[in-house]
Amino acid sequence: MALNFYENLSNDFTKLLENSDEHNIIIEVGESPVMQTFKVHSTVLCYRCPYLYDEFKKSTINNEDNIRMIHKPLISAKSFNVIIKYIYGASVDLRNVESSNIFDLLMIANEFQFEELVARLQIFLIENHTSWLKLNFFKIFHSCSQTKNFKSFLNFCNNIIVKNPNLIFESNDFNTLPEAALVSIIQRDDLNLEESKVWDYVIQWGIAQNKILPLNLDDWIEKDFQILKNTLQQCLPHIRYFQFSHEHIVEKIYPYQQILEKNFMLDILKYYISPNENISSAILPPRNIFQITSSESKVWDYVIQWGIAQNKILPLNLDDWIEKDFQILKNTLQQCLPHIRYFQFSHEHIVEKIYPYQQILEKNFMLDILKYYISPNENISSAILPPRNIFQITSSVISNEHATEIASWIDKKEAAYDFINPYDFNLILRGSRDGFGKDVFWNLCDRKTNIVVVARVKGTDEIVGGYNPIGWNSNFMNRHLETNDSFIFSLELKRIKNHILSRVKKASEGIYNDPDYGPNFGSDFYMVEDKSFNTRKIQGYEKLIRKTTGKFLIKDYEVFQITKRKNI
Repeated sequence: MALNFYENLSNDFTKLLENSDEHNIIIEVGESPVMQTFKVHSTVLCYRCPYLYDEFKKSTINNEDNIRMIHKPLISAKSFNVIIKYIYGASVDLRNVESSNIFDLLMIANEFQFEELVARLQIFLIENHTSWLKLNFFKIFHSCSQTKNFKSFLNFCNNIIVKNPNLIFESNDFNTLPEAALVSIIQRDDLNLEESKVWDYVIQWGIAQNKILPLNLDDWIEKDFQILKNTLQQCLPHIRYFQFSHEHIVEKIYPYQQILEKNFMLDILKYYISPNENISSAILPPRNIFQITSSESKVWDYVIQWGIAQNKILPLNLDDWIEKDFQILKNTLQQCLPHIRYFQFSHEHIVEKIYPYQQILEKNFMLDILKYYISPNENISSAILPPRNIFQITSSVISNEHATEIASWIDKKEAAYDFINPYDFNLILRGSRDGFGKDVFWNLCDRKTNIVVVARVKGTDEIVGGYNPIGWNSNFMNRHLETNDSFIFSLELKRIKNHILSRVKKASEGIYNDPDYGPNFGSDFYMVEDKSFNTRKIQGYEKLIRKTTGKFLIKDYEVFQITKRKNI
Protein backbone atom coordinates (compact mmCIF):
# COMPACT_ATOMS: atom_id res chain seq x y z
CA MET A 1 0.00 0.00 0.00
CA ALA A 2 1.35 3.42 -0.97
CA LEU A 3 0.93 6.44 1.27
CA ASN A 4 0.74 9.55 -0.94
CA PHE A 5 1.38 13.10 0.26
CA TYR A 6 1.01 15.05 -2.96
CA GLU A 7 -0.35 18.20 -1.29
CA ASN A 8 2.72 18.57 0.93
CA LEU A 9 4.98 17.93 -2.06
CA SER A 10 3.17 20.63 -4.02
CA ASN A 11 3.50 23.10 -1.13
CA ASP A 12 7.22 22.39 -0.74
CA PHE A 13 7.95 22.97 -4.42
CA THR A 14 5.86 26.17 -4.37
CA LYS A 15 8.01 27.42 -1.49
CA LEU A 16 11.13 26.58 -3.51
CA LEU A 17 9.80 28.84 -6.28
CA GLU A 18 8.89 31.65 -3.87
CA ASN A 19 12.25 31.59 -2.08
CA SER A 20 14.22 31.01 -5.30
CA ASP A 21 16.97 29.23 -3.37
CA GLU A 22 19.91 28.15 -5.56
CA HIS A 23 18.19 29.18 -8.79
CA ASN A 24 20.25 29.05 -11.96
CA ILE A 25 17.82 30.52 -14.52
CA ILE A 26 16.12 33.89 -14.80
CA ILE A 27 13.15 34.01 -17.15
CA GLU A 28 12.14 37.48 -18.37
CA VAL A 29 8.56 37.81 -19.57
CA GLY A 30 6.75 40.75 -21.13
CA GLU A 31 8.31 43.91 -22.46
CA SER A 32 9.41 47.14 -20.82
CA PRO A 33 8.14 48.85 -18.80
CA VAL A 34 6.06 45.93 -17.50
CA MET A 35 8.71 43.23 -17.90
CA GLN A 36 9.01 40.86 -14.94
CA THR A 37 11.64 38.30 -13.95
CA PHE A 38 11.19 34.82 -12.46
CA LYS A 39 14.02 32.91 -10.75
CA VAL A 40 13.73 29.18 -11.45
CA HIS A 41 15.70 25.93 -11.38
CA SER A 42 16.89 23.94 -14.37
CA THR A 43 16.37 20.63 -12.52
CA VAL A 44 12.68 21.38 -12.08
CA LEU A 45 12.30 22.44 -15.72
CA CYS A 46 14.08 19.31 -16.89
CA TYR A 47 11.31 17.10 -15.58
CA ARG A 48 8.33 19.46 -15.49
CA CYS A 49 8.80 21.54 -18.64
CA PRO A 50 11.14 20.07 -21.27
CA TYR A 51 10.17 22.90 -23.63
CA LEU A 52 11.73 25.58 -21.36
CA TYR A 53 14.57 23.23 -20.40
CA ASP A 54 15.57 23.04 -24.08
CA GLU A 55 15.65 26.83 -24.18
CA PHE A 56 17.79 26.82 -21.03
CA LYS A 57 20.37 24.55 -22.69
CA LYS A 58 20.55 26.88 -25.69
CA SER A 59 20.83 30.05 -23.60
CA THR A 60 24.10 31.80 -22.75
CA ILE A 61 25.58 32.43 -19.29
CA ASN A 62 24.70 35.98 -18.34
CA ASN A 63 26.89 36.61 -15.25
CA GLU A 64 29.65 35.20 -13.04
CA ASP A 65 27.15 33.25 -10.94
CA ASN A 66 26.45 30.99 -13.91
CA ILE A 67 22.88 32.32 -14.17
CA ARG A 68 21.33 31.83 -17.60
CA MET A 69 18.63 34.02 -19.14
CA ILE A 70 15.52 33.06 -21.07
CA HIS A 71 13.46 35.82 -22.73
CA LYS A 72 9.73 35.47 -23.41
CA PRO A 73 8.57 38.95 -24.46
CA LEU A 74 5.22 37.77 -25.92
CA ILE A 75 3.99 36.22 -22.64
CA SER A 76 2.47 38.48 -20.00
CA ALA A 77 3.73 38.34 -16.43
CA LYS A 78 0.20 37.62 -15.23
CA SER A 79 -0.10 34.52 -17.42
CA PHE A 80 3.40 33.26 -16.74
CA ASN A 81 2.85 33.58 -13.00
CA VAL A 82 0.05 31.01 -13.32
CA ILE A 83 2.14 28.76 -15.58
CA ILE A 84 5.22 28.72 -13.34
CA LYS A 85 3.07 27.84 -10.33
CA TYR A 86 1.67 24.95 -12.34
CA ILE A 87 5.23 23.82 -13.17
CA TYR A 88 6.31 23.86 -9.53
CA GLY A 89 3.13 23.15 -7.60
CA ALA A 90 0.97 21.28 -10.16
CA SER A 91 -1.99 23.52 -9.41
CA VAL A 92 -3.80 26.30 -11.26
CA ASP A 93 -6.11 28.74 -9.51
CA LEU A 94 -8.71 30.03 -11.99
CA ARG A 95 -10.86 31.91 -9.51
CA ASN A 96 -11.57 35.47 -10.67
CA VAL A 97 -9.60 34.89 -13.89
CA GLU A 98 -11.31 36.36 -16.95
CA SER A 99 -12.27 34.13 -19.87
CA SER A 100 -9.82 35.78 -22.27
CA ASN A 101 -6.95 35.27 -19.81
CA ILE A 102 -7.83 31.59 -19.40
CA PHE A 103 -7.74 31.26 -23.18
CA ASP A 104 -4.30 32.92 -23.22
CA LEU A 105 -3.17 30.40 -20.59
CA LEU A 106 -4.41 27.62 -22.82
CA MET A 107 -2.35 28.89 -25.75
CA ILE A 108 0.78 29.14 -23.58
CA ALA A 109 0.16 25.67 -22.14
CA ASN A 110 -0.05 24.35 -25.68
CA GLU A 111 3.18 26.11 -26.66
CA PHE A 112 4.91 24.63 -23.58
CA GLN A 113 3.51 21.16 -24.46
CA PHE A 114 1.53 20.71 -21.23
CA GLU A 115 -0.93 18.19 -22.65
CA GLU A 116 -2.72 17.55 -19.35
CA LEU A 117 -3.21 21.25 -18.67
CA VAL A 118 -4.33 21.87 -22.26
CA ALA A 119 -7.01 19.19 -21.90
CA ARG A 120 -8.23 20.46 -18.53
CA LEU A 121 -8.36 24.13 -19.56
CA GLN A 122 -10.47 23.28 -22.60
CA ILE A 123 -13.00 21.40 -20.46
CA PHE A 124 -13.03 24.23 -17.90
CA LEU A 125 -13.79 26.86 -20.56
CA ILE A 126 -16.50 24.72 -22.17
CA GLU A 127 -18.22 24.02 -18.85
CA ASN A 128 -17.87 27.47 -17.27
CA HIS A 129 -17.41 30.07 -20.02
CA THR A 130 -19.70 28.95 -22.83
CA SER A 131 -21.02 32.43 -23.60
CA TRP A 132 -17.52 33.82 -24.08
CA LEU A 133 -16.59 30.93 -26.36
CA LYS A 134 -19.65 31.61 -28.52
CA LEU A 135 -18.98 35.33 -28.61
CA ASN A 136 -15.44 34.63 -29.85
CA PHE A 137 -16.49 31.65 -31.89
CA PHE A 138 -14.45 32.10 -35.06
CA LYS A 139 -11.29 32.90 -33.11
CA ILE A 140 -11.73 29.74 -31.04
CA PHE A 141 -12.55 27.58 -34.03
CA HIS A 142 -9.64 28.90 -36.05
CA SER A 143 -7.24 28.24 -33.17
CA CYS A 144 -8.46 24.75 -32.38
CA SER A 145 -8.30 23.69 -36.01
CA GLN A 146 -4.59 24.54 -36.12
CA THR A 147 -3.51 21.95 -33.57
CA LYS A 148 -4.41 18.35 -32.81
CA ASN A 149 -4.29 19.06 -29.05
CA PHE A 150 -7.57 21.02 -29.02
CA LYS A 151 -9.85 18.04 -29.60
CA SER A 152 -12.42 19.10 -26.99
CA PHE A 153 -12.65 22.59 -28.49
CA LEU A 154 -12.95 21.22 -32.01
CA ASN A 155 -15.74 18.86 -30.97
CA PHE A 156 -17.49 21.70 -29.09
CA CYS A 157 -17.26 24.01 -32.12
CA ASN A 158 -18.30 21.39 -34.65
CA ASN A 159 -21.35 20.45 -32.58
CA ILE A 160 -22.44 24.10 -32.77
CA ILE A 161 -21.57 24.48 -36.45
CA VAL A 162 -23.55 21.46 -37.64
CA LYS A 163 -26.69 22.96 -36.08
CA ASN A 164 -25.92 26.55 -37.08
CA PRO A 165 -23.73 26.27 -40.21
CA ASN A 166 -24.10 29.94 -41.12
CA LEU A 167 -21.80 30.75 -38.19
CA ILE A 168 -18.90 29.59 -40.34
CA PHE A 169 -20.12 29.46 -43.92
CA GLU A 170 -21.55 33.01 -43.88
CA SER A 171 -18.64 34.41 -41.88
CA ASN A 172 -16.43 37.05 -43.50
CA ASP A 173 -13.48 34.88 -42.47
CA PHE A 174 -14.78 31.67 -44.06
CA ASN A 175 -12.26 31.71 -46.92
CA THR A 176 -9.38 31.83 -44.42
CA LEU A 177 -10.51 28.60 -42.76
CA PRO A 178 -7.75 25.95 -42.59
CA GLU A 179 -8.35 22.93 -44.79
CA ALA A 180 -8.47 20.52 -41.84
CA ALA A 181 -11.20 22.60 -40.21
CA LEU A 182 -13.33 22.65 -43.34
CA VAL A 183 -12.96 18.89 -43.76
CA SER A 184 -13.92 18.29 -40.12
CA ILE A 185 -17.22 20.09 -40.79
CA ILE A 186 -18.26 18.74 -44.17
CA GLN A 187 -17.54 15.14 -43.22
CA ARG A 188 -20.21 15.29 -40.51
CA ASP A 189 -23.40 13.35 -41.27
CA ASP A 190 -25.39 15.76 -39.09
CA LEU A 191 -24.35 18.96 -40.87
CA ASN A 192 -27.64 20.86 -41.14
CA LEU A 193 -27.14 22.15 -44.69
CA GLU A 194 -28.47 21.19 -48.11
CA GLU A 195 -25.89 19.29 -50.12
CA SER A 196 -25.93 21.77 -52.99
CA LYS A 197 -25.05 24.50 -50.47
CA VAL A 198 -22.18 22.43 -49.09
CA TRP A 199 -20.87 22.13 -52.66
CA ASP A 200 -21.21 25.90 -53.24
CA TYR A 201 -19.21 26.72 -50.13
CA VAL A 202 -16.49 24.15 -50.87
CA ILE A 203 -16.06 25.52 -54.41
CA GLN A 204 -16.02 29.09 -53.04
CA TRP A 205 -13.34 28.18 -50.49
CA GLY A 206 -11.23 26.33 -53.08
CA ILE A 207 -11.28 29.23 -55.53
CA ALA A 208 -10.42 31.69 -52.74
CA GLN A 209 -7.21 29.75 -52.03
CA ASN A 210 -6.04 30.36 -55.63
CA LYS A 211 -6.08 34.04 -56.58
CA ILE A 212 -4.69 33.22 -60.03
CA LEU A 213 -7.90 31.51 -61.17
CA PRO A 214 -9.95 33.53 -63.71
CA LEU A 215 -13.06 35.19 -62.29
CA ASN A 216 -15.24 33.91 -65.13
CA LEU A 217 -15.61 30.13 -65.30
CA ASP A 218 -15.96 30.33 -69.09
CA ASP A 219 -12.33 31.50 -69.22
CA TRP A 220 -10.97 28.49 -67.35
CA ILE A 221 -8.64 26.09 -69.13
CA GLU A 222 -7.62 22.57 -68.15
CA LYS A 223 -4.83 23.64 -65.78
CA ASP A 224 -7.26 25.88 -63.84
CA PHE A 225 -9.54 22.94 -63.10
CA GLN A 226 -6.49 20.89 -62.12
CA ILE A 227 -5.43 23.59 -59.64
CA LEU A 228 -8.87 23.56 -58.02
CA LYS A 229 -8.93 19.75 -58.00
CA ASN A 230 -5.59 19.63 -56.18
CA THR A 231 -6.76 22.21 -53.65
CA LEU A 232 -9.97 20.32 -52.86
CA GLN A 233 -8.62 16.78 -52.86
CA GLN A 234 -9.35 16.36 -49.12
CA CYS A 235 -12.83 17.91 -49.39
CA LEU A 236 -14.35 16.32 -52.49
CA PRO A 237 -14.73 12.78 -51.03
CA HIS A 238 -17.11 14.13 -48.37
CA ILE A 239 -19.72 15.61 -50.72
CA ARG A 240 -22.97 13.61 -51.00
CA TYR A 241 -23.18 13.75 -54.81
CA PHE A 242 -26.09 11.33 -54.99
CA GLN A 243 -28.29 13.55 -52.80
CA PHE A 244 -28.46 16.47 -55.25
CA SER A 245 -31.56 17.33 -57.25
CA HIS A 246 -31.44 16.78 -61.00
CA GLU A 247 -31.37 20.54 -61.52
CA HIS A 248 -28.41 21.04 -59.21
CA ILE A 249 -26.42 18.31 -60.92
CA VAL A 250 -26.79 20.26 -64.18
CA GLU A 251 -26.31 23.73 -62.65
CA LYS A 252 -23.61 23.09 -60.07
CA ILE A 253 -21.75 19.80 -60.55
CA TYR A 254 -21.55 19.51 -64.33
CA PRO A 255 -19.73 22.85 -64.89
CA TYR A 256 -16.95 21.59 -62.57
CA GLN A 257 -16.91 18.00 -63.84
CA GLN A 258 -13.18 18.25 -64.61
CA ILE A 259 -12.32 18.37 -60.90
CA LEU A 260 -13.88 14.91 -60.46
CA GLU A 261 -12.54 11.59 -61.68
CA LYS A 262 -14.04 10.64 -65.06
CA ASN A 263 -15.48 7.32 -63.91
CA PHE A 264 -17.00 8.93 -60.85
CA MET A 265 -18.63 11.69 -62.92
CA LEU A 266 -19.98 9.00 -65.24
CA ASP A 267 -21.53 7.21 -62.27
CA ILE A 268 -23.19 10.44 -61.14
CA LEU A 269 -24.76 10.93 -64.58
CA LYS A 270 -25.85 7.29 -64.71
CA TYR A 271 -27.49 7.59 -61.29
CA TYR A 272 -29.63 10.54 -62.35
CA ILE A 273 -30.23 9.74 -66.02
CA SER A 274 -30.41 5.92 -66.00
CA PRO A 275 -31.20 4.96 -62.40
CA ASN A 276 -31.61 1.29 -63.27
CA GLU A 277 -27.97 0.97 -64.37
CA ASN A 278 -25.42 -0.32 -61.88
CA ILE A 279 -22.71 2.02 -60.65
CA SER A 280 -19.42 1.16 -58.96
CA SER A 281 -18.96 4.32 -56.88
CA ALA A 282 -19.80 4.37 -53.18
CA ILE A 283 -22.94 6.32 -52.28
CA LEU A 284 -22.55 8.24 -49.02
CA PRO A 285 -25.67 8.35 -46.82
CA PRO A 286 -27.75 11.56 -46.85
CA ARG A 287 -27.02 14.02 -44.10
CA ASN A 288 -29.24 13.82 -41.04
CA ILE A 289 -30.69 17.31 -41.52
CA PHE A 290 -33.01 18.55 -38.80
CA GLN A 291 -35.55 21.06 -40.12
CA ILE A 292 -37.26 22.68 -37.17
CA THR A 293 -39.38 24.94 -39.35
CA SER A 294 -40.51 22.33 -41.85
CA SER A 295 -44.26 22.22 -42.45
CA GLU A 296 -46.04 18.85 -42.57
CA SER A 297 -46.02 18.99 -46.35
CA LYS A 298 -42.22 19.03 -46.22
CA VAL A 299 -42.23 15.94 -44.02
CA TRP A 300 -44.42 14.26 -46.65
CA ASP A 301 -42.06 15.35 -49.45
CA TYR A 302 -39.05 13.85 -47.71
CA VAL A 303 -40.85 10.61 -46.88
CA ILE A 304 -41.96 10.17 -50.51
CA GLN A 305 -38.47 11.07 -51.75
CA TRP A 306 -36.89 8.50 -49.43
CA GLY A 307 -39.40 5.81 -50.38
CA ILE A 308 -38.82 6.27 -54.10
CA ALA A 309 -35.04 6.27 -53.59
CA GLN A 310 -35.27 2.79 -52.08
CA ASN A 311 -36.82 1.47 -55.31
CA LYS A 312 -34.73 2.25 -58.38
CA ILE A 313 -37.20 0.40 -60.62
CA LEU A 314 -39.95 3.01 -60.14
CA PRO A 315 -40.53 5.24 -63.21
CA LEU A 316 -39.13 8.75 -62.95
CA ASN A 317 -42.39 10.29 -64.17
CA LEU A 318 -45.35 9.79 -61.85
CA ASP A 319 -47.70 9.80 -64.86
CA ASP A 320 -46.09 6.53 -65.96
CA TRP A 321 -46.80 4.73 -62.69
CA ILE A 322 -49.17 1.77 -62.69
CA GLU A 323 -50.93 0.10 -59.78
CA LYS A 324 -48.02 -2.17 -58.87
CA ASP A 325 -45.67 0.87 -58.62
CA PHE A 326 -47.91 2.50 -56.03
CA GLN A 327 -48.10 -0.83 -54.18
CA ILE A 328 -44.30 -1.05 -54.11
CA LEU A 329 -44.07 2.44 -52.59
CA LYS A 330 -46.88 1.66 -50.15
CA ASN A 331 -45.07 -1.46 -48.93
CA THR A 332 -41.82 0.48 -48.54
CA LEU A 333 -43.46 3.26 -46.48
CA GLN A 334 -45.76 1.14 -44.33
CA GLN A 335 -43.87 2.09 -41.14
CA CYS A 336 -43.73 5.80 -42.06
CA LEU A 337 -47.23 6.63 -43.32
CA PRO A 338 -49.01 6.34 -39.92
CA HIS A 339 -46.86 9.17 -38.52
CA ILE A 340 -47.77 11.87 -41.06
CA ARG A 341 -50.09 14.62 -39.77
CA TYR A 342 -52.47 14.50 -42.77
CA PHE A 343 -54.98 16.81 -41.13
CA GLN A 344 -52.40 19.60 -40.71
CA PHE A 345 -51.88 20.17 -44.47
CA SER A 346 -53.19 23.20 -46.31
CA HIS A 347 -56.00 22.65 -48.84
CA GLU A 348 -53.54 23.36 -51.65
CA HIS A 349 -51.04 20.77 -50.43
CA ILE A 350 -53.73 18.10 -50.15
CA VAL A 351 -54.43 18.59 -53.87
CA GLU A 352 -50.78 19.02 -54.94
CA LYS A 353 -49.03 16.46 -52.75
CA ILE A 354 -51.36 13.90 -51.14
CA TYR A 355 -53.94 13.32 -53.88
CA PRO A 356 -51.41 12.23 -56.58
CA TYR A 357 -50.27 9.46 -54.19
CA GLN A 358 -53.72 8.52 -52.89
CA GLN A 359 -53.19 4.89 -53.93
CA ILE A 360 -50.55 4.38 -51.21
CA LEU A 361 -53.17 5.21 -48.55
CA GLU A 362 -56.12 3.07 -47.45
CA LYS A 363 -59.31 4.04 -49.32
CA ASN A 364 -61.36 4.83 -46.21
CA PHE A 365 -58.54 6.92 -44.78
CA MET A 366 -58.18 8.93 -48.00
CA LEU A 367 -61.94 9.46 -47.97
CA ASP A 368 -61.72 10.83 -44.42
CA ILE A 369 -58.98 13.25 -45.50
CA LEU A 370 -61.16 14.57 -48.33
CA LYS A 371 -64.17 14.85 -46.01
CA TYR A 372 -62.13 16.79 -43.47
CA TYR A 373 -61.11 19.43 -46.01
CA ILE A 374 -64.20 19.52 -48.24
CA SER A 375 -67.01 18.94 -45.72
CA PRO A 376 -65.52 19.77 -42.31
CA ASN A 377 -68.88 19.27 -40.53
CA GLU A 378 -69.05 15.60 -41.47
CA ASN A 379 -67.88 13.01 -38.95
CA ILE A 380 -64.77 10.98 -39.72
CA SER A 381 -63.60 7.73 -38.15
CA SER A 382 -59.84 8.12 -38.64
CA ALA A 383 -57.61 9.24 -35.78
CA ILE A 384 -56.29 12.80 -36.05
CA LEU A 385 -52.72 13.07 -34.78
CA PRO A 386 -51.91 16.27 -32.85
CA PRO A 387 -49.95 18.94 -34.73
CA ARG A 388 -46.19 18.91 -34.28
CA ASN A 389 -44.93 21.15 -31.55
CA ILE A 390 -42.87 23.33 -33.92
CA PHE A 391 -41.58 26.70 -32.85
CA GLN A 392 -42.14 29.28 -35.58
CA ILE A 393 -41.97 32.98 -34.83
CA THR A 394 -44.02 35.46 -36.85
CA SER A 395 -41.64 38.36 -37.21
CA SER A 396 -40.26 40.76 -39.79
CA VAL A 397 -37.31 41.62 -37.51
CA ILE A 398 -35.90 38.43 -35.96
CA SER A 399 -35.54 34.78 -36.96
CA ASN A 400 -36.33 31.59 -35.06
CA GLU A 401 -32.66 31.37 -34.14
CA HIS A 402 -32.66 34.91 -32.73
CA ALA A 403 -35.74 34.10 -30.65
CA THR A 404 -34.11 30.94 -29.31
CA GLU A 405 -31.01 32.91 -28.31
CA ILE A 406 -33.18 35.49 -26.50
CA ALA A 407 -35.02 32.67 -24.72
CA SER A 408 -31.72 31.33 -23.38
CA TRP A 409 -30.92 34.79 -21.98
CA ILE A 410 -34.32 34.99 -20.32
CA ASP A 411 -33.63 31.68 -18.58
CA LYS A 412 -30.02 32.74 -17.86
CA LYS A 413 -28.57 29.75 -19.67
CA GLU A 414 -24.85 29.68 -20.41
CA ALA A 415 -25.45 27.79 -23.66
CA ALA A 416 -28.18 28.73 -26.14
CA TYR A 417 -31.11 26.40 -26.55
CA ASP A 418 -30.64 24.04 -29.49
CA PHE A 419 -33.68 24.53 -31.75
CA ILE A 420 -36.23 23.80 -29.00
CA ASN A 421 -37.52 27.15 -27.79
CA PRO A 422 -39.38 26.86 -24.46
CA TYR A 423 -41.43 30.02 -25.15
CA ASP A 424 -44.09 31.13 -27.59
CA PHE A 425 -43.44 34.63 -28.92
CA ASN A 426 -46.88 36.19 -29.33
CA LEU A 427 -46.80 39.33 -31.48
CA ILE A 428 -48.82 42.18 -29.96
CA LEU A 429 -47.38 45.17 -31.85
CA ARG A 430 -45.58 45.72 -35.14
CA GLY A 431 -44.69 49.29 -36.01
CA SER A 432 -45.16 48.92 -39.77
CA ARG A 433 -48.59 47.37 -39.18
CA ASP A 434 -49.95 49.15 -36.10
CA GLY A 435 -48.03 52.43 -36.05
CA PHE A 436 -44.95 53.83 -34.32
CA GLY A 437 -46.60 56.36 -32.03
CA LYS A 438 -46.48 56.27 -28.24
CA ASP A 439 -50.27 55.98 -28.00
CA VAL A 440 -50.21 52.77 -30.06
CA PHE A 441 -47.64 51.30 -27.69
CA TRP A 442 -49.58 52.16 -24.55
CA ASN A 443 -52.90 50.98 -26.01
CA LEU A 444 -51.54 47.57 -27.01
CA CYS A 445 -48.86 46.89 -24.40
CA ASP A 446 -50.00 48.55 -21.18
CA ARG A 447 -49.78 46.25 -18.12
CA LYS A 448 -48.66 43.23 -20.12
CA THR A 449 -45.80 41.26 -18.56
CA ASN A 450 -42.91 39.21 -19.98
CA ILE A 451 -42.32 41.57 -22.90
CA VAL A 452 -39.61 41.28 -25.58
CA VAL A 453 -38.97 44.35 -27.75
CA VAL A 454 -36.94 44.07 -30.98
CA ALA A 455 -36.09 46.67 -33.64
CA ARG A 456 -34.21 46.59 -36.96
CA VAL A 457 -31.80 49.51 -37.31
CA LYS A 458 -32.28 51.33 -40.60
CA GLY A 459 -29.53 50.88 -43.18
CA THR A 460 -27.66 48.11 -41.30
CA ASP A 461 -28.13 44.44 -40.39
CA GLU A 462 -28.19 45.36 -36.69
CA ILE A 463 -31.04 44.31 -34.39
CA VAL A 464 -31.52 45.92 -30.97
CA GLY A 465 -33.97 45.11 -28.22
CA GLY A 466 -34.71 44.34 -24.62
CA TYR A 467 -36.64 42.09 -22.23
CA ASN A 468 -38.96 43.44 -19.54
CA PRO A 469 -40.45 40.73 -17.27
CA ILE A 470 -42.73 43.10 -15.32
CA GLY A 471 -44.00 45.21 -18.23
CA TRP A 472 -44.88 48.89 -18.43
CA ASN A 473 -47.80 50.15 -16.33
CA SER A 474 -49.73 53.38 -17.00
CA ASN A 475 -50.77 53.50 -13.33
CA PHE A 476 -47.19 54.45 -12.45
CA MET A 477 -46.34 57.12 -15.01
CA ASN A 478 -43.05 59.02 -14.68
CA ARG A 479 -41.73 56.38 -12.29
CA HIS A 480 -39.14 53.64 -12.38
CA LEU A 481 -40.19 50.03 -11.85
CA GLU A 482 -37.82 47.63 -10.13
CA THR A 483 -36.67 44.33 -11.61
CA ASN A 484 -33.54 42.18 -11.39
CA ASP A 485 -34.24 40.22 -14.58
CA SER A 486 -34.51 42.72 -17.43
CA PHE A 487 -31.81 43.07 -20.08
CA ILE A 488 -31.07 44.89 -23.32
CA PHE A 489 -29.14 43.54 -26.29
CA SER A 490 -27.97 43.88 -29.86
CA LEU A 491 -27.77 41.14 -32.51
CA GLU A 492 -26.73 40.87 -36.12
CA LEU A 493 -29.06 39.67 -38.85
CA LYS A 494 -26.72 36.95 -40.20
CA ARG A 495 -23.99 36.42 -37.63
CA ILE A 496 -26.16 35.76 -34.61
CA LYS A 497 -23.27 35.04 -32.25
CA ASN A 498 -21.95 38.58 -32.71
CA HIS A 499 -24.23 39.79 -29.95
CA ILE A 500 -24.01 42.14 -26.98
CA LEU A 501 -26.03 41.21 -23.90
CA SER A 502 -26.35 43.81 -21.16
CA ARG A 503 -28.17 42.77 -17.99
CA VAL A 504 -29.65 45.20 -15.49
CA LYS A 505 -27.20 46.17 -12.75
CA LYS A 506 -29.39 48.70 -10.89
CA ALA A 507 -32.73 47.00 -10.34
CA SER A 508 -34.39 50.30 -9.42
CA GLU A 509 -33.44 52.00 -12.73
CA GLY A 510 -33.95 49.30 -15.36
CA ILE A 511 -37.54 50.11 -16.45
CA TYR A 512 -39.21 53.52 -16.74
CA ASN A 513 -42.82 54.50 -17.43
CA ASP A 514 -42.83 57.66 -19.55
CA PRO A 515 -46.07 58.83 -21.23
CA ASP A 516 -44.04 60.67 -23.88
CA TYR A 517 -42.19 57.55 -25.11
CA GLY A 518 -42.72 53.96 -26.14
CA PRO A 519 -40.80 51.06 -24.53
CA ASN A 520 -38.26 52.52 -22.13
CA PHE A 521 -35.32 50.74 -20.48
CA GLY A 522 -34.26 53.76 -18.45
CA SER A 523 -31.63 56.10 -19.80
CA ASP A 524 -29.78 53.20 -21.44
CA PHE A 525 -32.23 52.33 -24.23
CA TYR A 526 -35.65 53.73 -25.12
CA MET A 527 -37.92 54.50 -28.06
CA VAL A 528 -38.83 57.99 -29.14
CA GLU A 529 -41.83 58.72 -31.34
CA ASP A 530 -40.29 59.49 -34.74
CA LYS A 531 -39.41 55.87 -35.73
CA SER A 532 -36.21 56.00 -33.74
CA PHE A 533 -34.60 54.69 -30.58
CA ASN A 534 -31.99 56.28 -28.34
CA THR A 535 -29.02 54.92 -26.35
CA ARG A 536 -27.86 57.69 -24.07
CA LYS A 537 -25.51 56.40 -21.37
CA ILE A 538 -24.66 53.50 -19.11
CA GLN A 539 -26.82 53.85 -16.03
CA GLY A 540 -29.13 50.97 -15.14
CA TYR A 541 -27.42 48.29 -17.26
CA GLU A 542 -23.97 46.69 -17.48
CA LYS A 543 -22.79 48.12 -20.80
CA LEU A 544 -23.70 49.87 -24.03
CA ILE A 545 -25.36 47.72 -26.70
CA ARG A 546 -24.11 49.94 -29.54
CA LYS A 547 -20.68 51.40 -30.27
CA THR A 548 -22.12 54.92 -30.33
CA THR A 549 -24.70 56.70 -28.19
CA GLY A 550 -27.48 58.92 -29.43
CA LYS A 551 -30.58 58.66 -31.57
CA PHE A 552 -30.79 56.22 -34.50
CA LEU A 553 -33.54 55.44 -37.01
CA ILE A 554 -35.23 52.06 -37.23
CA LYS A 555 -36.80 50.21 -40.16
CA ASP A 556 -39.39 48.41 -38.02
CA TYR A 557 -39.97 47.29 -34.47
CA GLU A 558 -42.04 44.61 -32.75
CA VAL A 559 -43.27 43.82 -29.27
CA PHE A 560 -43.87 40.21 -28.18
CA GLN A 561 -45.42 38.77 -25.07
CA ILE A 562 -43.78 35.45 -24.26
CA THR A 563 -45.46 32.48 -22.60
CA LYS A 564 -44.18 29.05 -21.65
CA ARG A 565 -44.89 26.46 -24.32
CA LYS A 566 -46.70 23.28 -23.36
CA ASN A 567 -45.36 19.75 -23.84
CA ILE A 568 -41.71 20.85 -24.09
